[in-house]
Amino acid sequence: MKPATLTILALAFLLAASALVISVPGYRAAPPAVAPAAAYTFSLYGAVNGGWGLTPNSITEPGPTLTLFVGDTVTLHLYSNDSVTHTWYIDLNKDNANTTGDISAGAFSSATTAHTFVFTVPNSPGTYTYYCEIHPTSMHGSLTIAPAASHVLYGSFASGWGNTSSTMSNPGPTLTAHQGDVLTFELISQDGQQHSFFIDVDNSGPAPDGSDPQSPAFGGTGSPVAGWSYTVAAAPGNYTYYCGFHGAAMKGSFVVLATQGPPAGAPPDYTLYAAAILIVVVIAVVALLVIRRKPRTPPTQPPQ
Repeated sequence: MKPATLTILALAFLLAASALVISVPGYRAAPPAVAPAAAYTFSLYGAVNGGWGLTPNSITEPGPTLTLFVGDTVTLHLYSNDSVTHTWYIDLNKDNANTTGDISAGAFSSATTAHTFVFTVPNSPGTYTYYCEIHPTSMHGSLTIAPAASHVLYGSFASGWGNTSSTMSNPGPTLTAHQGDVLTFELISQDGQQHSFFIDVDNSGPAPDGSDPQSPAFGGTGSPVAGWSYTVAAAPGNYTYYCGFHGAAMKGSFVVLATQGPPAGAPPDYTLYAAAILIVVVIAVVALLVIRRKPRTPPTQPPQ
């Protein structure tokens, strides 16, 4: 067989294989959509000989590790716990100085009147350091900027859970996912108290146990916001999510659906038929080329 013919056959088989791979329908759950950006408020107290704290009595050096999410609107109340002039900035450039491109709140010096600073978290996921520009060696802490999450939940002991700070209720919103989905949560303490989020996958009640997936704690003297990722492994069914600290006072429904298949009543998938037709056409073309390339037998000469 001539090299040109072999090349044509190889291309034909590659086309046929590609068509089959493309045509085989694999139904999977669509990735969860990104949740709308959140808005929340928290306070920081600074002291030159103490560091930073989320309350006047929890100041440490380094200060509390903070978590923020891309796109969030943050309202920060800054207090000088020792009445000394301080500043607060996030060192986005990582040059250990308050320079262009950093998030800077300016100066403040009151222990009782908040210096209010509002900013939008930039699209710069990573780990950074926040400082007082005047006292950088004794007033700093770690800050993480996380990508936007697929679920935002605000928590409050008195109100329950909500997708926004104004829609909290008990029970909270129903969450739905397919088995195998990877969910990312942004969890916000709306009341400043310490909370956690867990899913009661063994239906044992409002106290978490070793089998229940649970987020880190957030609020209190720790970061008012926490990030948590969960790959849905529970069997399809209805479950309850709770706060690990406040149980039934903060709960909601978590529904797990089977891995997504073709939707009911969906039209037939014609891609497989199209692939089969393509294969037949390619083989026919190759066969025709092979036949046309065969040497013709010269006509038989009549007897002399």
